[in-house]
Amino acid sequence: MATLIVRDGPLRGQRFEVDSGEVSIGREDTDVIIEDDTEVSRSHAVVRPTADGLEIEDQGSTNGTFVNEQQISGSHRLSNGDTVRVGQTRFNVEAEDDDPNKTSVSGIVMPPTQEHAPVAPARRATPPDQPSSTSSEAQAQDRQAPAADLETRAPTSELPTRSKVGGGVVQRAGSDKRPLLIGAAVLGALIVGYLLYSALAGEPPSTEDYVASVNDVCGDHTTRVRELNLNRAGGTGRAASLIGGLAEDIVELERPEEGGARIDAFVSSFQRVGTGFEDLSTSQSANNERRAREAERKLERSTQRFNRAAREFGASRCALRG
Repeated sequence: MATLIVRDGPLRGQRFEVDSGEVSIGREDTDVIIEDDTEVSRSHAVVRPTADGLEIEDQGSTNGTFVNEQQISGSHRLSNGDTVRVGQTRFNVEAEDDDPNKTSVSGIVMPPTQEHAPVAPARRATPPDQPSSTSSEAQAQDRQAPAADLETRAPTSELPTRSKVGGGVVQRAGSDKRPLLIGAAVLGALIVGYLLYSALAGEPPSTEDYVASVNDVCGDHTTRVRELNLNRAGGTGRAASLIGGLAEDIVELERPEEGGARIDAFVSSFQRVGTGFEDLSTSQSANNERRAREAERKLERSTQRFNRAAREFGASRCALRG
């Protein structure tokens, strides 16, 4: 039984057991996934047990597979103490199972517990196109390092894992960045929306602008109310409809930040005038003279209060009577 021990990167210290099945290495859809190493191909290499021991086979990778810093072609026999490099990630080959705490799952070993997790030397291999004067010494040290030395090293920090469908565990280098990207996109959309809203909405109107808008709404409509025959139900009903529509239009206007109490008093007094015309129209339609006279007196008082509020507010075009 043989084990691959990761020496570099986010998977440093992780062990992958090769027993009855092959272990694939690459950036996507492999048993050992190394995302953050751009020199690793999607399907880079495969390590498998054979009748003679252990072998590794390059899967046509772009940057090649190296054993003891020698690039291989096709399949290559692995021995205890060999160093395998794919991209900038290195593995130590351990030919015997010296760790009783490992748990084998579908040909891949689960990460050891915090008490027994070994740590491989954190030395980065020199790429083949940039030879180092110390590469031969590093290879000799790797071959001579006993397995017991790995067992005595400090445990690794917590490393990311990812469940694999159908059993086993796939070690993923780096975390999934999609939630961060989605969060950033949502935040950006909110900021853009707020800026657009602020640009379109602009500043609230001043009191003078609001009063001018109220006068524009009233226009000549209140003059038409005075011209109606208010002694007949048809005339008072028409007056009630006109005033009700004007009051709704005024309510929908954007208000200034100041003068809210005066605006409320003006609008509510206008609405009471409309209610007074409705009551008078109802009494006239019923030919109830007593109720009609009472409704007329209430309407007169409501109209006087409204005209006074309109003059104080500056909405002279909304006044109903002199």
